[in-house]
Amino acid sequence: MSSNRYLLMVFVAALGVLAVGSWVGFVSPVRAGESPVVVVVGASSPISDISKSALRRAFLAEPTVVAGVKLLPLNQEPGTPERSRFDRTVLDLAPDAMSRFWIDQRLRGQGNPPRAIPSVPLLGKLVNQLPGAICYMKESEVPPGVKVLTVDGKKAGTSAYALR
Repeated sequence: MSSNRYLLMVFVAALGVLAVGSWVGFVSPVRAGESPVVVVVGASSPISDISKSALRRAFLAEPTVVAGVKLLPLNQEPGTPERSRFDRTVLDLAPDAMSRFWIDQRLRGQGNPPRAIPSVPLLGKLVNQLPGAICYMKESEVPPGVKVLTVDGKKAGTSAYALR
């Protein structure tokens, strides 16, 4: 094998290790002292638990009903760490893939993304006022009167929680 070909193979292998390492690092458990991302609904909502698959359907603009409630998903602004974590862990899409997904949906006339709300305090107010509204935020930013859901029966902060 020529030395140039060998160097190319080593380079490609190193890039693969870096890519996998950065991806694994991103979806690793919440670091010590960091607040987990939680899913919330209004305090009067009958929903107390939601499946990861129902969350995925709702945030990909598929009509979704949980506990008799039609969900109205609300997103944080693109680029926020919570939005990126949610998109990767629940929707299985990186931010750039998420953008391509919605462009494709619009071109096909198959839906629009959930409305992005510019601030967490406003998200909290909207979740309490709009029937069926559901969103995500840092656990440390959950306002009073908002209900934190379990996801697939797991509480935030546990190792099996979907939004780690």
